[in-house]
Amino acid sequence: MKTRIFMGLMFAWAAIGGLQAESPSKTVAVLYYGNTPVNSDTLHFLDAQARAAGYQIFPTQDPRQIQPEKIRAVVLLNTGLDAGIDRRLAGFIGTWEDKQRLVLVSLKKGSAAPKVEVLPASVETLGVDAVAAASRWDGRGLFGGGSDLFKMHLEWSKQVLAYVGRLP
Repeated sequence: MKTRIFMGLMFAWAAIGGLQAESPSKTVAVLYYGNTPVNSDTLHFLDAQARAAGYQIFPTQDPRQIQPEKIRAVVLLNTGLDAGIDRRLAGFIGTWEDKQRLVLVSLKKGSAAPKVEVLPASVETLGVDAVAAASRWDGRGLFGGGSDLFKMHLEWSKQVLAYVGRLP
């Protein structure tokens, strides 16, 4: 009897372990630099959108904390620039082997245009897919209410989460 119970428990443990190994992680790392208002608002907003989509974010300013085997993707939060990629993020991109699991979010400093650009991997994006939008969170941009800024932030976050969802 004890052997059957033990074997049953071992089978159940192996089955659960197998399911966990096959199912992709629901954790998305977000690498960002600087405790700025834009980064704070962006992390808060992305966390809310990710939770609604069944993901959890792991925000960090230390790339050494990102464990590839424990995350589904890495969102690179590029803020504070009107063009280009933060050199620290560029350095991280250069060291990351699986570029498919990276997505660059560029929130352009000084841009007020409430539009979203989806950019496929290219030389300009250092070989990773990217989404670009304005960095403004003025007014009700963070809290909704149907403003153009809210719609813009909702759109880029949906694009990012859809990309993450398509990963194997």
